[in-house]
Amino acid sequence: MKPQRKQILDTFEEHVYFKFKKHCERHQLTFEIKSLITFLIDFEIISDKTVLYHVIVYEFEELYRQEKFQKTKTVAKLANRFNISERSIWNILKKAKIESRKTQTLG
Repeated sequence: MKPQRKQILDTFEEHVYFKFKKHCERHQLTFEIKSLITFLIDFEIISDKTVLYHVIVYEFEELYRQEKFQKTKTVAKLANRFNISERSIWNILKKAKIESRKTQTLG
């Protein structure tokens, strides 16, 4: 990791930690991972689009096995479950495949 990136990440972590801790104290919440995730989403540190992307990718992997490796059927079920178009599911999966290739190439 580049030194500048490390410094930025460390600073980001400090700010998020401080704000989350104050948020928990103010609202009498438990300082735990589930509360942190809700905090990150509520304060738009993590976008709804990012959440949807990860949910679709993870759910696809699980459901794909259950559906005996039938992509079209799996995509249809996910579209129905999350009330989004099949095209949107396919686009998310396409993006995930491209990112996976980049990671493998760089790794």
